[in-house]
Amino acid sequence: MRQDVFEYLVRKGVEQNKILNIHSKGAEADVHSVLRNLNARRAIVHWYSGPLDILKKLNHRGAYITVGVEMLTDPHIQAVAKAVPAELLLTETDNPGGYRWLTGDMGTPAIIKSVVEKLSELRGWKPEQTQERIFENFMRLAGADEWAQRLRGLHSSRTSKVSSDLNKM
Repeated sequence: MRQDVFEYLVRKGVEQNKILNIHSKGAEADVHSVLRNLNARRAIVHWYSGPLDILKKLNHRGAYITVGVEMLTDPHIQAVAKAVPAELLLTETDNPGGYRWLTGDMGTPAIIKSVVEKLSELRGWKPEQTQERIFENFMRLAGADEWAQRLRGLHSSRTSKVSSDLNKM
């Protein structure tokens, strides 16, 4: 990892209050160190597969962790999915490449359903609870960003419509 370049990008992201999406493969301790030293508060560590002790340090810093298609088959990623505090957990598909890399099949966004179902199984949650928790986590990370306000409104409208439809049954 070119640490000077990474530090520059994290510093600029922190200065501009941006969400940082970081792939840490093989550099987990260095990523944690930079996030700590630059006081980065809006970080997502994408497809984390590193040591659980570094994961705990990242979580202590408030870094969000994504789990995706690799969780469907890999015991270590399943352990990661169970170890991340519920309030810092996000899902992803890393499509189309992630699923193809794992299975040889083309991935599509629809694979997120399998990711949510497996995560729910591992955590002992209902899939609907998992979906809502992931949405709430992402919205907390997004904070007061203008685009996030619009997304909250869309989600609220969708939730109201689903409730209305259920009441009609």
